[in-house]
Order: sequence, then C-alpha cells, then structure tokens
Amino acid sequence: MHNTTQVIYVAWQAPNSRSWHTVGRLTNKNNTYLFEYTNGALESKEFIPFAGMTDLYSTYSSNELFPLFSNRLLPSRRPEYKSFLSWMDVEYGRETPMTIFAKSGGFRSTDNIQLFPEIIPDNEGNFELDFFAHGIKYLSESSQARIKNLNVGEKLFLMQDTQNEYDSFALAIRVEDPVEIVGYCPRFLAKDLSMLLSYNRNKVNITVTKNNRDAPTNYQLMCKVRGECKENRQLFMDREFQSIATQNARLG
Repeated sequence: MHNTTQVIYVAWQAPNSRSWHTVGRLTNKNNTYLFEYTNGALESKEFIPFAGMTDLYSTYSSNELFPLFSNRLLPSRRPEYKSFLSWMDVEYGRETPMTIFAKSGGFRSTDNIQLFPEIIPDNEGNFELDFFAHGIKYLSESSQARIKNLNVGEKLFLMQDTQNEYDSFALAIRVEDPVEIVGYCPRFLAKDLSMLLSYNRNKVNITVTKNNRDAPTNYQLMCKVRGECKENRQLFMDREFQSIATQNARLG
C-alpha cells in the first residue's frame, strides 16, 4: 500500500466585516483524518472554534470524517448523487470525501465556510486546478445566457476588480467578442493569481473544463486554471495556511 496524503483547507467568512480567512486544514493521511487550525483563525476576533474542536492549539485525529465535513457530503442515496459527481467530473465509484471537497468547495447555504484543495506547484513551478466559477446567480440574464453557450476548452480571461468593496484582490472571469463577465474566481485563488498577473499576465491561462447547463449555478461553469510561479514560489504559502499546533510544537 502506498502512503497517500491529501490536504483540504477551510476558509471562513467573518459575518460583520465579510473578510475571508483560512482557518483550518483537514488532512487525510493513510486513511486517518487530522484537523488543525491555521493562523487565519487568529486573524479575526469574530472567529469561534468549531463544535467538538474547541482548542485552537490542538491536533484532532479520527478514523472517521469529522462532523463539520461529513455534513457537507451529499448522501449517495440521493437521486441526484450521480449527477452531482458528473457535474464535478468525478467518476462514480471512485469518489472520496477529499476529492469531492476539492472539486465542490463543500458549499452549504446555511453557513459561511468554503473548502479548497492544497495547491502544490511541480518542480518547474507549474500548477493547475479545476474550480467552479462563483457569483453566477448574481449576474445579468445576458451573462447567464452567455454562460450556457460556452464550450469545453474555450479560452477565458481574468479581470482584476480592484475597487471591489469586499475583496481588493477580486478577479472577474470574462469572455471576449463581446466582452462579458461570466463569473468570479474563488477568493482562495484570487490573491495569488492577482500577484501572478501583475508579474506576467502570460503566466496564467484559464479555460472552460465543463459546462453543466442544467446544474445549480454553484456547479454550472467549471474552469481550469494553469499557471507558472517558478520565480515566485512563495505563492500559495501564505502565513494563514500554516498550522498553529505545528508551530507551537516547534517552539516547544
């Protein structure tokens, strides 16, 4: 048996300031789940530790998925389950909680949490990631109609939205001929992709991976971003991502 490690991060939105913070990290290592809080949990006075995991400085271990995460999985007995996997381009029978979280974002309409995968560039600094475009339900009817006509492999473009009142790193996703916004880049990617674009706009490319025309807007437009951060390896390694428990152990 090969040793395998998968990592999913937890982003949390402060209810008053609406700022986003990376507050935790879920790891599946050889079929054991570990959860640790990250430095982002210390950034907002509004943050309250999750139920059953109240100590920010501890590492939690379990052979079963923690309730915070298991409650975000669609039960396989639901009639739409196979469609749900298809929207994410995940093969039925080969899905795992971690692959589902990495693709779906763990969306729930009842809270302010989003899940996203660890991004590890290869030795050449190249990386790629599939994600669903955000904010589609807030777009105009014209934009939503345009989305339904997009084809797999079609080139998309990122546009910085520096005057966005909630996120100065916000990135809109647009099409050309004519120019129209078709969604937004997830917040966990926006900051680093904005930095890459400022260094060299040709280092980031984005295309349509899947167009799920009949799916809910959260799962409608899947995009693939490819990039190179060879000269900027500090990207995707923000201090907020670092484990509080691991740092304390080193200091101790």
